[in-house]
Amino acid sequence: MLLLAGTLHAQDVSYLTREAEQFEKEKKDDEALKKYQEALQVSPSDERSLFKCSELSSIIGNRQADKKLKADYFAAARTYAETAVKQYPGSADANDAMALSLDKSYTGTKERLQKTGDILKYLDSALK
Repeated sequence: MLLLAGTLHAQDVSYLTREAEQFEKEKKDDEALKKYQEALQVSPSDERSLFKCSELSSIIGNRQADKKLKADYFAAARTYAETAVKQYPGSADANDAMALSLDKSYTGTKERLQKTGDILKYLDSALK
């Protein structure tokens, strides 16, 4: 019974991520993000879904005119990325997501320049 539940669980995540990928191909980022979030509800530690939620939150946030909404998306991107890096410290995708989320979370040029070392640390880990 436990094996069957694990198989169904994996199939659910696989199905949801395939749907999300299709939405991405159709340039429907909001819908894709929702599907990856659903996959995380089924499997909170799914590496691909964590990465894609972070990446899409950054992309969608970048499009927002409302500064609060933009900041909310960027904060979500960072939370997903932090979770991914914590669970998968050697993952190129997780480290890439963290670098992107840090870049988006810094509000001004001065802050971004001061924090470049943080971003480079994660980019270096992504390239290893």
